Amino acid sequence: MNPMAYKRYFLIGIGGIGMSALARYLLLSGKEVAGYDRVSSDITRSLQASGALVLEHLNTEQCPPPFDEHPEHCLVIYTPAVPFDQPWLTFFRNGNYTIIKRARMLGLLTARRPTVAVAGTHGKTTTTSLIAHLLRCGGLDVTAFLGGLGVDASSNLMMGSDQAMMVVEADEYDRSFHELQPEWAVVTSTDPDHLDVYGDAGAVLRSYRQFAQSAARLLVTRSGLDLQPMEGVRHLTYGSNDGIYADQVAVSEGYLWFDYHGKTVIKDIPSMLPGQHNIENALAAITIALECGVAPESIAPAMADFKGIKRRFEYVARGKRRWLVDDYAHHPREIDALIRGLRLMHPNSRILGLFQPHLYSRTRDFASEFARSLSALDECWLLPVYAAREKPMTGVDSSLIAKDMTCPNRCLPISEGLCPDWIQDVLKHSSDLVVTIGAGDIDQYLEALSVRILAEDSLTSLSSKPLGPQSSESPTQPNPTNDRDLFA
Repeated sequence: MNPMAYKRYFLIGIGGIGMSALARYLLLSGKEVAGYDRVSSDITRSLQASGALVLEHLNTEQCPPPFDEHPEHCLVIYTPAVPFDQPWLTFFRNGNYTIIKRARMLGLLTARRPTVAVAGTHGKTTTTSLIAHLLRCGGLDVTAFLGGLGVDASSNLMMGSDQAMMVVEADEYDRSFHELQPEWAVVTSTDPDHLDVYGDAGAVLRSYRQFAQSAARLLVTRSGLDLQPMEGVRHLTYGSNDGIYADQVAVSEGYLWFDYHGKTVIKDIPSMLPGQHNIENALAAITIALECGVAPESIAPAMADFKGIKRRFEYVARGKRRWLVDDYAHHPREIDALIRGLRLMHPNSRILGLFQPHLYSRTRDFASEFARSLSALDECWLLPVYAAREKPMTGVDSSLIAKDMTCPNRCLPISEGLCPDWIQDVLKHSSDLVVTIGAGDIDQYLEALSVRILAEDSLTSLSSKPLGPQSSESPTQPNPTNDRDLFA
């Protein structure tokens, strides 16, 4: 089928990060777009401002025209998080509309374009965004579907021409990435996750192996992953000295600096993204950019210009005594990388973490791992589990994590809405850094936290850009060393 042959499109779950990127693409392609999401958000309001009709009710008798007629002119797209009996899905199914999952739509859109697809339990959003950025800065025509909002553009879509190559984030949830047939594929990690779908770690690995086999021209994987491409397809690895690697790593002038060693050597590359994991993400992105024809001399300037993704180690507010950082980490390995990055950039700071577990199933499956990872903080407060698509599970709550933690911790009994009391309590503690952690709605507390921090310190107003760790107001300066054994 031709996915762009329809006049109008109805997206169920339109406010999701992946679905909203698709909605933006359709709007910019001149299509009529409507959709449903259960809550209003900055994303849905942005889509409405761009011309989409966004519904927040389940009364299918009020399906707006012209979406309520001529099913042959309307394609219905839904996210796999939507249950089978969801009212809007049922309404369109009974009306004989053509209905497909988002993953299928993305697969159809990329089928006739040169495509880069990035998969991985961790790192795929940053790597995908960085690849798209490097390609565009290198002069290539790119359309990119991203799993996060860029700090500068505040968008999860990079729009190119009708002939542009595609860069897409390949989601492992519901095995969605099996719909893609990329020419270049990247896998950043294969750690077990979404065990509610896969059942066990072995099934997760088998799914990644199937994705790896989809690469038609080149497979790029982090060193140590047990993945192989199809026969005749090139395979490059990164992150260790027997493949593509970085050395001469240093922290200076608000950047991490490193040298890239691949088919060519590129020296003195600056990155605003902290942590060894982000250097590895950069290695993968630079490798793909070079393979796609980007000139080596354009890499360092483009890297210096990449401001990152919202909710990925994002500096939200800074005060004389304390800073606020926000991160989307929702898996133990992601939390490990986040805390290592914080310790690297702020080696003398005391860190208080506010963690919101995401999904009851993930909390159940990784409770002890979460406890170990979060114990690397100086103190951690745990919010209630964010249910997302799940219903509560008996015996599964934040205390399941707290009972095995070795750092000071407490569980916060927050119900609906903002709780000023505990936000005020945060500021009574002697932390230099406050970091909000999680993939749920914990970011709803950022504004209140920021206001309190800035009022407390009588400092400047919020900045929309990430605040680099080398500012003179930093409570504890990172060590501006040229320590070349930083990650030994």
